[in-house]
Amino acid sequence: MIQKNRLYYLDVLRIISSVFVIVIHICILNWGILSPNSLSWQALNIFDALSQIAVPIFFMISGALFLDDKKEISIKDIFFKRIFKLLVAYLVWSIVFVLINPASSWSNAIYRVIQGHYHMWFIPALAGIYIIIPFLKAITKSEKLTKYFLILSVLFTFTLSFISPILKESSVGVFALIGNLLNILRTKLIFRFTLGYSGYFVFGYFLNKTEFSKSMRRIIYIMGIAAALATICFSYLISNSKGTPTDTFYSNTSLNILISSVAFFVFAKYNLNCNNIKEKSHSKLVFLSKCTFGVYLIHPIFIELINKHLHINAVTVNPLLAVPLFTLTVAVLSYISSIILNKIPLISLRDYFICLS
Repeated sequence: MIQKNRLYYLDVLRIISSVFVIVIHICILNWGILSPNSLSWQALNIFDALSQIAVPIFFMISGALFLDDKKEISIKDIFFKRIFKLLVAYLVWSIVFVLINPASSWSNAIYRVIQGHYHMWFIPALAGIYIIIPFLKAITKSEKLTKYFLILSVLFTFTLSFISPILKESSVGVFALIGNLLNILRTKLIFRFTLGYSGYFVFGYFLNKTEFSKSMRRIIYIMGIAAALATICFSYLISNSKGTPTDTFYSNTSLNILISSVAFFVFAKYNLNCNNIKEKSHSKLVFLSKCTFGVYLIHPIFIELINKHLHINAVTVNPLLAVPLFTLTVAVLSYISSIILNKIPLISLRDYFICLS
């Protein structure tokens, strides 16, 4: 059944972003140990750079849903209906990953459960934003405050973290000095509320609510393409100059990643809302969307098992072929596993999907 008020493009974005996350974690296996001069590393750099919008898009989706003017959510619901489920999922799956790769001691096991697997940082980060949802909703009720919040976020979170590394690496003394001063400003200024992922959260609300003209959309798309190319080129240039892979411009809080994420979100809003597909296809789309949390939790298991036991990774053959095939394999296995787990009472991951919407 087609749900008239459902934003299907957000479901599409969830599915695409879940695949991008898999690409990132597949590239990680070899990205850091290859020479930036090698063709293999440059191919991984392209895949990795283009996929970095995945996590920002996830935060923007949640912002579009939770900060919606029509959605009422109490502080009790935030803590007991959303954050509690997130933390349960975090605890359970941290234990699963420790069981798969046994710890050397009980103390190490406890530490690893608390620390979580490398990909699970997203859960406490999301929970941290959920805590301040009442404040963010109060801000987004005012168009003026929303824009002010976003301006501060762009300036202090994204722009400074983009400009300062470029200037710091400059061979021109005055530029390097300015870069260091900007970095000191960014780290010393105790200015937290608009920093980090809360900016993406509010951007998701703002972009979903705001209508853009065709000419404005074209400008946004051009900026997004330019930002994506900048991610690829700057990552290569700095890594090449240092002689070692450098992920400065992969940072989720860098201006280039923000612009790419905004452009892709707007593109999806106007082009991927699935208005012309059949009712049955809508149902399948929603079904796959509800499996994405499970895919996010499960996918590293398949990446690590395939790499460890079959010795297959992103550079086993040409990365231009290996990365898409490896990604497709892991995505299919992860979705199948998520679907199976969703059918098992008590541990159904679908029960936890409510904490994301």
